[in-house]
Amino acid sequence: MIVLFLLFLILVTVFAKVSESSANPKWLLNKPADFTNSLSTVQNLDEYVALIPERRKGAAYHFADDEDYNLIDFLFYGKVGGVIMEMGACDGTVYTGSKSVTFEPLGWKRILIDANVKWISRLKSENKQAMSVWAAVCEYETVVHYAKTRNYLVSGVLEFMSDDFMKKYHPTQYFYRGTAEFNHTGWTAQLSHQLYEIPCIPLTKILSYAEIDHISAFILDVEGGEWSVLQSIDWDSVIFDVIAVETDPSERPPGYANKIATFMEQKGYRCIAMKHGRNTWFAHKSFVPSLKAGLSSPFNFD
Repeated sequence: MIVLFLLFLILVTVFAKVSESSANPKWLLNKPADFTNSLSTVQNLDEYVALIPERRKGAAYHFADDEDYNLIDFLFYGKVGGVIMEMGACDGTVYTGSKSVTFEPLGWKRILIDANVKWISRLKSENKQAMSVWAAVCEYETVVHYAKTRNYLVSGVLEFMSDDFMKKYHPTQYFYRGTAEFNHTGWTAQLSHQLYEIPCIPLTKILSYAEIDHISAFILDVEGGEWSVLQSIDWDSVIFDVIAVETDPSERPPGYANKIATFMEQKGYRCIAMKHGRNTWFAHKSFVPSLKAGLSSPFNFD
């Protein structure tokens, strides 16, 4: 009888560990079953055009740079079934360049990543068809500190901010930089009303949950932390066809766009627009664009 009881305890323990390991981590808010990148060209262009919602360039919000407009009309026209990933996706609906109303009717899948605690609920509830992630992205898994302000568009991870950006938008945290208070314990103790500890996850780990290694389009806008994100990526494990990186010089150090362009060239990506809106655009050396007839592209593939 004792042997059977011990055996029962062992089985319960094993089952609990298996269940724990198979459960989604807290940073993974939504995970659709199938995330295959099946990018293909439509046979009937009229049917494709009917799927694209009516939209006006620049009509949405002042902080949007019409990434959806540029991707569909100048780079992926006539393409269905791709995968778009946005880091700095906000709520994943109107506050995003990878709008569901644009991409989901075309059979595209979306990966939405944002670190702001403000968006956790909406990322989960409003994006059932997307893979939604609440986290920052780092080379190694760790915990970082998210500074939240009234202007959520300039909230962000302190560890990734430049001094100028922090001084302008997060002066209290800037005041403590370089002091004993500017550490994990000090932030929590002194500034808990503005700061949140959040998970910081390697992108390869996030993509492993989607079981994908090919992203059609990647929009990166993390308020000055783009350089840190790009450095953290294992470029041998994933291919991006097109990448839009916000490099707005008014919010970033001098030479920021050029530094990123040099880095991306070393990784096998050519710059197709050094400045288009607030973004610098890149394309993988193997990518061939598909342009809507009658348009003049802002992107240079020569």
